[in-house]
Amino acid sequence: MNPYLKRVENHWGIYSAEFSKSLPNNLSQYAYIFPSSCRNPEIESYFHPSLRMKAIFLHILRIPRSTLRGFDAILRKRFGYFKIVENKNSNLLTVAPSLLCKQVNNNVTSNYLSSFDQKNTSWLIFEDGKNTNSTLTRTEVFKLLIYFLVSLSKTLFKKPADIPYSDWIGALSSNLTWCLSCYWSDKIALEKFTTNFLKTRYISHIHCVHEFHPHSKILWKICSTNKIKCSSIEHASNEREKLWLFPTQQEVMNNHPLPSLLFVYNEKHKQWWHDIFDDLVNFQIACGPRFAKWKCSNNLLPYKSNKVLLVTSQSWWDNEVIFQTIEKLLDSNFELTIRLHPHSQLKKWQKKWLSNKLKNTRIEVDNSPLEKSISNHSIILGMCSTVLDEALLMGRCSIKVEHDEFSSLGSSLSFSININDISEESINSIFSTYEDRRVELIKISRSSFGLEHAEASFCQHSSK
Repeated sequence: MNPYLKRVENHWGIYSAEFSKSLPNNLSQYAYIFPSSCRNPEIESYFHPSLRMKAIFLHILRIPRSTLRGFDAILRKRFGYFKIVENKNSNLLTVAPSLLCKQVNNNVTSNYLSSFDQKNTSWLIFEDGKNTNSTLTRTEVFKLLIYFLVSLSKTLFKKPADIPYSDWIGALSSNLTWCLSCYWSDKIALEKFTTNFLKTRYISHIHCVHEFHPHSKILWKICSTNKIKCSSIEHASNEREKLWLFPTQQEVMNNHPLPSLLFVYNEKHKQWWHDIFDDLVNFQIACGPRFAKWKCSNNLLPYKSNKVLLVTSQSWWDNEVIFQTIEKLLDSNFELTIRLHPHSQLKKWQKKWLSNKLKNTRIEVDNSPLEKSISNHSIILGMCSTVLDEALLMGRCSIKVEHDEFSSLGSSLSFSININDISEESINSIFSTYEDRRVELIKISRSSFGLEHAEASFCQHSSK
């Protein structure tokens, strides 16, 4: 991890712990669902060195808009919608955002849970920002808003002498706009809905899809209070730079909610978290359900060597860097294809730029199934996308684009190239190196995702 990210992670962790101590005891753990603790470089610009002062300025400018959004949420009771899909034969509960699962009649499926677990658990599915069916009231939300704002104001005067003002104000300003927008209300509503459900039904184990996201921390808080087992599984390709996955030791020492069990892909990832949690969390090495499909895949399929797939993530700066990459390769002999993230939000100029390129050049947009998309190309270029790792698992050359102004969160197993060095010659040189090491890299990537281990199953673990 680069020194800047490491520094900001540490300083924002100290800030979060101070924010937690500024809240009343019964509210202290809510500090850890705020952006200063859920440190997401894919969303928060402050984690990119060249944007840090701009990020603070933009947070301040967004205060009026955030305030309007918050009052709208309170007036319209947009605290999230929740639904229980009950399995009468199970005392296990899986909690997942609607984005990551699919319901047909009374059956729920998800790529993030094994087929065995899908059939042997009840489900709580939630959708943020919707008109709520929780019992959370407007009055409760307004009171919490006041508590949060008062506590945030207290943190302004608690900066340790060795922390730069920019890091402290960066954390505070990020929390402030998120607080005013009342994005936290969905998580408090989830807590209330889940707590009410637990009063009507015995549940022995709660499993969270999405590790260390705000809703997971809320559920671990519930489990700790009710002495219920709780777990999560690594759900994507994780790198140490994905800061939201890693509470700091300062936060853990100040009552940060934790799972009782965490499934991880390999020993390296286990060590990441063990260095922070010590023995507070149990670990089990297993293959993540999302990647289990690659266990029996044919990763030595032939390919056409001049076909390049460019993939994006949700981040605005990721799209920008990939578009710069395309611009550099338009005059090459490569056949270029771009695959946008399903939830990618392009700026107006990006949409116009892409539309013009599609009309006037050889570049195409790919919306085919992921496996087909990867197998049809020999080289996959990206910055933060999980597709870089999935390309390696399928025996394709995976190249991560680095940029001096932005933090790259992509696969550490991929080859790396700086945006300034991209050319047809440099890409071909990397591809030649990859071909010499193809079998070795496939083996390394399969081991990295735990493909030699059994598929993670919290249901089976809970029955032991």
